[in-house]
Amino acid sequence: MKIIGDKLRTARQIRNKTITQLAKEIEVSKQAVSQFEAGSSEPKGETIFRIVKSLSFPLQYFTIENHETMNVSHTFFRALLSTSALEKNSYIEKSKLVVQIYDYLSEKLEFPSINLPRYNIPDFIDLDSMEQLTQQVREYWKLGNGPIWNVIDVLEQNGFIVSVLKHDSVKIDGFTQIDVHDGIQRFCVMLENEKKSMARRNFSAAHELGHIILHSGLPMSDLDNTDKAEQEIQANLFASCFLLPKDQFIRDLKSPLDYDYYLGLKRKWHVSIKAMFNRAYRLDLINYDEYVTLLKKYNYRMSRDNAPGEKLEPYDNIISVEKPQLFETAFEMLFDNDVVTLDSLWTEMAEWGLALDEELICDILPLEDNFFSKYYIPKAPLKINFKNS
Repeated sequence: MKIIGDKLRTARQIRNKTITQLAKEIEVSKQAVSQFEAGSSEPKGETIFRIVKSLSFPLQYFTIENHETMNVSHTFFRALLSTSALEKNSYIEKSKLVVQIYDYLSEKLEFPSINLPRYNIPDFIDLDSMEQLTQQVREYWKLGNGPIWNVIDVLEQNGFIVSVLKHDSVKIDGFTQIDVHDGIQRFCVMLENEKKSMARRNFSAAHELGHIILHSGLPMSDLDNTDKAEQEIQANLFASCFLLPKDQFIRDLKSPLDYDYYLGLKRKWHVSIKAMFNRAYRLDLINYDEYVTLLKKYNYRMSRDNAPGEKLEPYDNIISVEKPQLFETAFEMLFDNDVVTLDSLWTEMAEWGLALDEELICDILPLEDNFFSKYYIPKAPLKINFKNS
């Protein structure tokens, strides 16, 4: 039985395992695993089944080529310094699976087309130019100057692929992967698992939008770490200006020195209190000393009101955290309209090179755990009759 080396490498990275770890678990040398992944040698039958067990991927996944090859041009990654290259690769490979599932579904369903404003971005971006740019984006998408309560919905409505890494995103703040499909750039935005704060999720999604608009035309291979750090600052500034448009925010912030006044604004704008402090400071509504005073009060209240390890702001518990809807809606449409059954879905996805277990699919899209269980067709009970006497 022949396995595909690239699929083995992808599965290993998704499961966040090194070549050394996999070699130990399947009882071969590191060199042998490297050769399997390079396609220069084939594992024996018993080794293949150890691979399947170790990586928790169906056997079919390793034996069927992907329906298409992705041409990834950019990846904008926000991660902690402690995040290893292996962990980053795991996230990136999961996002590729998300796009491949999207492509499978798009053969059956018509998704929103990419609708992205394109602007000539100046080499030097200051606050005024960012104010103008974000206002243009709002006008292009007809968003007005009021709150954007759900940035994820805005992205999905305009053709972006959005998902959330449910279980293992503690070391990332989200990232965007750009690939070229039929000559058109596509954007896959992967957000962190913010279960309890819609304000943080909104800002994160707006940050990724900032990268796409500001930086997707830049040659990533020429960027050094200083450039990437500056890009992060610019994306944060974009998110701040986009979510809190200057004129409306100034009108709303009638008491910029009153800590509690920001609490009410959070309920209106769905933006974090800390982000609003920063916006007020940049707009010269408060000076630096006043900004520091507000931050000290913020840090005190956060430490007082949160359990160890929590970072919940006021009202995080009453503002519902929205999630991407495209994949859940797509699967429900296919099942509810009898386009697929569960058996035919798994068969077709396997033919696309997507023989994946349900747990992984629910993790990366994201869907509720056991989402597919409601579409199982129970077998008819065995009927046994009494003999006629």
